[in-house]
Amino acid sequence: VAVRYRGCCKTHSKSSARRRATRDARGRGLENEAAKERVAARFLLRSSGDYELQDAVTAMGIRRNKAYIIVRRKSTTENLIMIASKLPDGPRQVLSADVEQRERFASLLKEGLKSRYIEHPVDVKFAMGEGIVFFFHKLRPFGSLRDLLHSAEPRSPYAEKYSMRGKPLPDSESVSIASQVLRGLSVIRTAGLPPHGHLHTGNVLIPAPGIAVLSDYQYTLLRACPRRHEEAISVLGGDSAGDPDVVCFGHVLHEMVRGGEA
Repeated sequence: VAVRYRGCCKTHSKSSARRRATRDARGRGLENEAAKERVAARFLLRSSGDYELQDAVTAMGIRRNKAYIIVRRKSTTENLIMIASKLPDGPRQVLSADVEQRERFASLLKEGLKSRYIEHPVDVKFAMGEGIVFFFHKLRPFGSLRDLLHSAEPRSPYAEKYSMRGKPLPDSESVSIASQVLRGLSVIRTAGLPPHGHLHTGNVLIPAPGIAVLSDYQYTLLRACPRRHEEAISVLGGDSAGDPDVVCFGHVLHEMVRGGEA
């Protein structure tokens, strides 16, 4: 696996600068994206009565059709981050208007993967007429592993906080985080669920110094296309049934020891 991963880095090294340029350009354009998701989120907040708007976070991530909003949970006065995401459509659509199916999906996310190594939403809501799902997560002031590598403020716009290469982590810290990531992946395997597939340093959260948890597994269950899907399939020799987490984990290791993407 290590040899194949190094080969992947070599194969894709010529296009890495183009990938970074494309990523930055997309990040700069995200402020005009996710308008539908933001409107739906504000409507949900007004109608549900469970939460109230605190702040809208602009272009924190790179995915289009994904809005981030800070809300306050009225029952606990706790601030959460609300992520409004467009559901995949067409053949990838897995959720229907069936209420029981949606409740099973929400229950699996909130209760089925409870582990110290897995970040799970504290609440899930739907706007099926708009094709949007809302995930409510605890605020993580230290942000993600990528934020740690770049010494970035988690709520800053994506195109700004990752525009420069970050700094490598000490070996001991890299080993500790890698071990926790593997334990999280093991929890998913033990539960008999599909591979994470969306693993990257932006989806490894740092709740506290030295602690790492996997996030965004819900997008695997929703069949959202992973960021490194085509690259993973290429490295796996075109085998779509292979394990993409092997490739993704290699990229996480690379970023920790080099301070940035290949």
